[in-house]
Amino acid sequence: MLRSFRCSLLTLAFCVVAGAAYAQDVVAVRAKRIDGEIAKRLQEKKIPASPLADDAEFLRRVTLDLTGQIPSYERTTTFLADRDPKRRAKLIDELLESPEFGKHFAVILSQLLLGTEIAAPQREIFKGWLAAEINKGQTWDKLVHAMITAEGEAKTNPAAVFVLAQTDDNKLMPNLMAASTTRYFLGVQLQCAECHNHPFTNWKQTEFWGMAAFFAKVKVATPKKGQSDGPVGLTESFAATDPKKKGPAAVKSASITIPATAGKSVGKVVKAKFLEAGEPVLDVERPFRPALANWVTSPENKYFARAAVNRLWFVLFGRGIVNPVDDMHADNEPTHPELLQALADDFKASSFNLKHFVRCVCNSEAYQRTSRPVKGNEDDRDGFSHMAVKVMGPEVLYDALTRALGVKELNVTTGKIATTGKGGAAKTSAGNNRDKFIKFFKTQDADSLPTDFTHGIPQVLNLMNDPQFNKGGPVVDRIIAAKLPRDEAVERLYLTVLSRRPNSDESKRLSRYLDGEPDPARGYASVLWALINSPEFILNH
Repeated sequence: MLRSFRCSLLTLAFCVVAGAAYAQDVVAVRAKRIDGEIAKRLQEKKIPASPLADDAEFLRRVTLDLTGQIPSYERTTTFLADRDPKRRAKLIDELLESPEFGKHFAVILSQLLLGTEIAAPQREIFKGWLAAEINKGQTWDKLVHAMITAEGEAKTNPAAVFVLAQTDDNKLMPNLMAASTTRYFLGVQLQCAECHNHPFTNWKQTEFWGMAAFFAKVKVATPKKGQSDGPVGLTESFAATDPKKKGPAAVKSASITIPATAGKSVGKVVKAKFLEAGEPVLDVERPFRPALANWVTSPENKYFARAAVNRLWFVLFGRGIVNPVDDMHADNEPTHPELLQALADDFKASSFNLKHFVRCVCNSEAYQRTSRPVKGNEDDRDGFSHMAVKVMGPEVLYDALTRALGVKELNVTTGKIATTGKGGAAKTSAGNNRDKFIKFFKTQDADSLPTDFTHGIPQVLNLMNDPQFNKGGPVVDRIIAAKLPRDEAVERLYLTVLSRRPNSDESKRLSRYLDGEPDPARGYASVLWALINSPEFILNH
C-alpha cells in the first residue's frame, strides 16, 4: 500500500510538472502566432519593427500594465541582476498572481462599465468584487453573466451595481441597459439605432428595442427615507396574477413598447430578440435576463469573444485591432483580421480566461518591443511595429508618486471635489487625498485614447510647485541616513523613480549640478523633483 501511495504521489508530481510545461508551451505557441500575424502585416507594408525593449523598459511597462504601479526599488534591482533566460515570462506570471492585478483591472473595468454617476460607496463595492473575482481566476463569461442577471442589493450582490448604474431618477432604463450591454460586452454601438435605423450599418431600430425588451421587467428599489441617495437594489418582477392587487403591472409577453423619446416608432410593440439572431421563447412569469446573458456569453456569439480580446488588446497596446474598440461592424474593418480571429478563438478555447489572454500577449515580441521608433516606422500607428507610449491614468499616477516619494499618501493642493446632494443640488466635499488627486488629474474624457496627453497647465504646475514634490521626502531621507556615495545615491533615485540606471551623460550632468549644491539633501531633493516631472516618469513606455 505504501509503495502504491508513493507511486501515486510521483504520478501526481509528474502530472503537475507536465501540466505546467504544457501550459508554457501553449503560451509560447499563442505568442508566436501573435508575432507571426504582426510580422506579416509589417512586411506587406514594408515597415521595419523596432527591437525588443531592454529589461528596464520592459519591467516598468509590464508592471504598470498589469498592476497599475511602478516596480519597487528592490524588485527593479533584483530583476535587472537576473540572468535567467526565462526571467520575463516568470515576471509576467508573478504579476498575474499578485493581488494588485485584480485591483488594477477592476479600476479599468469599473471606469468603463459604471460611468460617472454611480455613488462612490457602490463603486467601491463593485471594484472590490471585480478585483476578488479576477484574482481568483473567474472567467469573463461568468463575470458578464453575473452582471447582466444580477438581483438584490449592492452590499449582498455587488454585480448588481452594473445594472444600478443604468438608472435615471431611480428607475431602470431598458434603453440604457441595451446600449451598455451591447457596447461593453459585444463591442457594438447599437445605441445609434435607439431613435432610428442605424446610419452606418443594417441594424434597425426594432433590433435595438428587441434587446431592450429583455430588461422590461427589472424594478429598482429606492432607499428608505433618511438613507443614502440613489438606488439600492433591484429585482426582476414576475407577472402580477391579480391586477387589482398592488404591485407591478402584469407582463403579458416578452416585449417592450417604444417610448415617446424614440422618434417615429412611438407606441410600437417590439418582442425580445437577440441582435442578428432569433426570438427566444420566454416564460412571462420568469426572468428574461438569463436567456439574454446565456446568448451574450455563448462561444457561438460572433461578437462576445472578439469584443473582449479587442478591448484587452487596447488596454495593453493603447489601440485596438478594431478602432474605435466599441464600434465593431462590417464597415469598420480590423487592422489584423486573422490575428483578431485567432485571439478570439483562443480566448474561447481557454473558456474566456482573462489571465491566459494577458499572459499570451505579454509574452509576445510585439508587446515586448521598445517604444522607440526606428527609421521607417516613425509614422506607424496601427501596425504595432513599436510599443505605443501611454499616459498614466490618475489612479496609476497617484500610486506611482507615492512609491517614488516613499510615502503612504499624497497631500497635495488640488481643491475640493464637486458632488451632488439630494434633489440634484451641487455641493462640495474635501474628500480623501486620493480622491482629490484623481479628480484633479482626471483630464481624459470617454473618447480619449490612452495615448492622448490631456493634462493642462494646472496639472503640470501642480507637479512642479506643490511642496510635497519639492522637499524630497522619505526616499531622500533614507539616502542621507545611509550616507551613500553620490553616484550610488543618484543611481538609487533613478532606479526608484524611472526603474533604470542613469546613463553616462546624465551622471555627468547631475555630478556637475551637485558639485554646486552645498546641502546634499536639497540637491537630491532637486534631482528627485526633476525625475518625477520628466515625461519619462508620467508616461508608460
